[in-house]
Amino acid sequence: MEILGRLGPDKAIGRKLALNYPSAHVEPKIMELFPIADKPIRSPGEIEKADVDRLLEAAWSEVAIFDAVLITSQYACANRFSAGLSLIADFKASVSKQHYSRYLESQKPNTLS
Repeated sequence: MEILGRLGPDKAIGRKLALNYPSAHVEPKIMELFPIADKPIRSPGEIEKADVDRLLEAAWSEVAIFDAVLITSQYACANRFSAGLSLIADFKASVSKQHYSRYLESQKPNTLS
């Protein structure tokens, strides 16, 4: 949340982006980028050529797509380090216990049954 705040969005949009990006009211072109940016966090092995093709058709450049995947991958890694060291997310105090639990649950890697 602190990083989002520094980038410019107000707190309400920042919370939605951090906890439930599909509910955030952002430009359609930007919303197109979120699913591929979310995959390195939740299921990195599921990024497919069709994801990239969809973004290219939505006028995103290859560099922008690369940057989105790289940056979200780096933050996913940092979040896993923090969780492994039992560090608390910077927005824990500003969201309800239910939302924070949902956030923690979303950070767990997908596992095969």
